[in-house]
Amino acid sequence: MNNHLLRVYNNIKEAVRQFYLFHKELSLGKKLSVFSVYIILITGFLFLTKSKITPEVSTLYKRQVTLESVATLSDKSSNFPFLGTVTSVSEATIRAESSGKLTRVYKSLGDKVNAGDIIAEFENSSESAAVQQAEGVYESARAGKDIASLSGQNSNTSLTETKNGALNALGLVYNALDDAVRVKTDSAFSDPKTVNVKFNLAVPDSHLIYSIEDQRKTIENVLTMRDTTNRTLTSDSALLSELTKEEKEATQIKNYLDDLALAYAKALPSNLFSQGVLDANKSQVSAARNAVASAISTIQSSRSALNNSLTAKDIAEKNSSNTSSATTANGNVKQALGAYNAALSRYEKTIIRSPLSGTLNSLSIKTGEFLVAFAQVGVVSNNGTLEIKAYVSQDDANRITIGTPALLKKENTVAKGIVTKVAEAIDPLTKKIEVKIALTDKTSKFINGESVTINLESVAQKIESTASPLRVPLSALKMTPDGAFIFTAQGNIVHAHKVTEGAIFGEDIEIKEGITRDSKIVTDARGLKEGMEVILK
Repeated sequence: MNNHLLRVYNNIKEAVRQFYLFHKELSLGKKLSVFSVYIILITGFLFLTKSKITPEVSTLYKRQVTLESVATLSDKSSNFPFLGTVTSVSEATIRAESSGKLTRVYKSLGDKVNAGDIIAEFENSSESAAVQQAEGVYESARAGKDIASLSGQNSNTSLTETKNGALNALGLVYNALDDAVRVKTDSAFSDPKTVNVKFNLAVPDSHLIYSIEDQRKTIENVLTMRDTTNRTLTSDSALLSELTKEEKEATQIKNYLDDLALAYAKALPSNLFSQGVLDANKSQVSAARNAVASAISTIQSSRSALNNSLTAKDIAEKNSSNTSSATTANGNVKQALGAYNAALSRYEKTIIRSPLSGTLNSLSIKTGEFLVAFAQVGVVSNNGTLEIKAYVSQDDANRITIGTPALLKKENTVAKGIVTKVAEAIDPLTKKIEVKIALTDKTSKFINGESVTINLESVAQKIESTASPLRVPLSALKMTPDGAFIFTAQGNIVHAHKVTEGAIFGEDIEIKEGITRDSKIVTDARGLKEGMEVILK
């Protein structure tokens, strides 16, 4: 170590030792006196230090405030925000119409469904059997009516009507088959009406693609021949035979559509068919399958009716002396039809169907679960057509008119809309007035059920005049037991002014008395007092 530093160290050490010996040799009374002197010196030092920094600290923590004119604040309040909920224009709650145990659930949450599609099914073996029994009684009653009519010299008329019905059925079924193939499902093909037909979906199953193309060629010939045949048919033709042939043709087309549905289930998105197009085409295929199934049922019913009429005519010709009452026969048919409809109604209540086309946004059931009647099963909505629904006070509603533009915000998403409806009465549940806003921005990514902030431009506030209401932010108002106050500033000193407040509009409040449009007020009154010194921004 440096000799000079060593010498300084030794001197300090010796001074400390001498200071210690000095205090050690003092009496108790002298020690207390010396200790008191130390306390006085330390207190004086602290006092002098504090007096030097106090002015700087006081200046540092003065409140900063912003002044703005009432006219400017009132004009800013022409746009007022409130909350709304994104809802579907077309939405329905699905409920069970009967109670029982669910044996099948055919759909899942998020599935797209068509109106009438089966969502789930209760255990309904007894109801199904009752329908079949009632259907048999009804058909028997119809046959009895035909026999009675034929026996009453009305056989030719009844049979003619049945044949005309069969002709109509043949034509209607052909139209349904033509629409299912050539209209609803041919968008998946190139040149579907020629031998060069090509299936354009990207399906990783070459055998399935070849089968579908081959079936489409065959079906084109079937449809062409059926159209030609139907044009030549009359009531004297072999209608039973034609009904049987057309049923086979419809069954062939149904099998083709089943394969097509399987192909769509396996299909991958491509340049020609995006996922959205694939989903839309799936719905078309499903609708086509339902239409063909209904057409097959129509053929079967028409053939059964024609067969019964022909049988009844033969019986009537053999029993020309039959004296059955036509009136009684008609009554039996009506009674049997009523029983059939009642049984069918009970059966239908065991099937849960979608009331409209859309997406299952809610589905709270599973196989094996027991449901009571009218229990909520789910919610189906058309998520492609959304609107905003909100509820506002009567004062706010007076500022809104149909056609008012709107700005809709959700986190980082902003979209435009327009007011389409303002209710004329107060909702009894919310005690507010309902407002509906249509989305004019088709590219918005809002989701059904989420909340958004709505900012509507008030038409009433576009009229600028000294008579229009004065509005300031709620933050500019200080509420005390003595009333409401607003602050102005003269120099760096704030002054309180008592005001009379009115209705609240979103984040603003109306001021009826106490200020003018030319007044400049502090925009944030929190923590302010009369006479307080502030710093103006």
